[in-house]
Amino acid sequence: MTKRMTSLRLRSDSNSTTDPSRQGGGDESEEEKRRLRRRRRRRQRAAMDVSRRKKWVAWVAAVTIFVVLMLVTPAIPQNEEYHDFADQRRLFLGIPNTLNVISNIPFFFVGVVGLILCHYKNYFRLNSQGELWSWTLFFAGVTAVAFGSSYYHLKPNDATLVWDRLPMTIAFTSIMAIFIIERVDDRAGTKSLAPLVIAGALSIMFFDDLRPYAVIQFVPCIAIPVMAIVIPPMYTHSSYWLWAAGFYLLAKVEEAADKPIYKWTHQIVSGHTLKHLAAAMVPVFLALMLAKRTVEPERVSLFQRWKVKLVAVRETRFNKDRNTVDYNYIALGSGAVAENHATAGPTRRAARGKTAWAAPGSMGEVRTPRRNQLRLSSAAASEEEAGRPPRSAADSRRKKKRATLHMDTPT
Repeated sequence: MTKRMTSLRLRSDSNSTTDPSRQGGGDESEEEKRRLRRRRRRRQRAAMDVSRRKKWVAWVAAVTIFVVLMLVTPAIPQNEEYHDFADQRRLFLGIPNTLNVISNIPFFFVGVVGLILCHYKNYFRLNSQGELWSWTLFFAGVTAVAFGSSYYHLKPNDATLVWDRLPMTIAFTSIMAIFIIERVDDRAGTKSLAPLVIAGALSIMFFDDLRPYAVIQFVPCIAIPVMAIVIPPMYTHSSYWLWAAGFYLLAKVEEAADKPIYKWTHQIVSGHTLKHLAAAMVPVFLALMLAKRTVEPERVSLFQRWKVKLVAVRETRFNKDRNTVDYNYIALGSGAVAENHATAGPTRRAARGKTAWAAPGSMGEVRTPRRNQLRLSSAAASEEEAGRPPRSAADSRRKKKRATLHMDTPT
């Protein structure tokens, strides 16, 4: 038994040592796996380097543009006429600027509801901590607008205007961070949240110069719609961003037309009051978007979707035009087009291997597609140029008789 075991061991050892393909096959496969891993690591490092470079380039470009704007444009001081609103009535309870004060109430309700839904069982289905912080700051800023703007409109002056603008800058900057998280990079957006909020708060301190505040306020108004259209989204229902941007644009127009609107409405409501109501619709649409949206399986931008729809509409119109044929009556043998206004229905016949239409009672005239008119007219012209004699009356009678024999009713 022992001799047999030793012989089997010797055979196995000899097979393993003598067969080079078996011995080196495993080593080659392991070496190939190592090479693939190295290539993947190199590609990942290269992609990370490219993304880092893009981030740095974007930040440097933004800072450079801001510095250039500050150097090129003149300072914009706060105009004292800004506090002179059209509607300064005390309608009830002796509240000055009553409608401008109470029109801020919608901000409070929308902001509180948004804060509750952000944290109550994750109703908005926020996937990252950066999204949760950014949306929390946004709805907190919206809620604070109700208090800050009401406090300002009770006594409009430069000192109280700071408390009106501070909550709005928090909302603007948090929206920019949200867009960076959703459209560019999660980590970059989360890291940019604190610097953006601090920059927005500091822009109000330059009270003698409104340029920093104008940049914080109007850059998101331009960048957000463009990014919403061009950059592929992470979630569905991206069109709500455009609705929100449209209502904010409407609010700015109503703010600029404060006194004309007050005059047009016969002193019922001013443009500034309507501005508050239109601006309160911005968080309403964003809250609806958060409640309805889901993760986008195929990240396609709104621009690409609109492009595909436009191409589809053009194709359907082209197919309709191609399938629609305008028929006219063409007299056989002459090539001249003759309109036939017969009230009876057309009769189908076969003429020279092609389908034509003839009205009953007009044997010598058939209705042919307009696309064949040019071909028939050119053929008639060539016959005339060739100097062929005109057909006799007997030929025309034979042709009419042949037409009557081949006519049948349309199916």
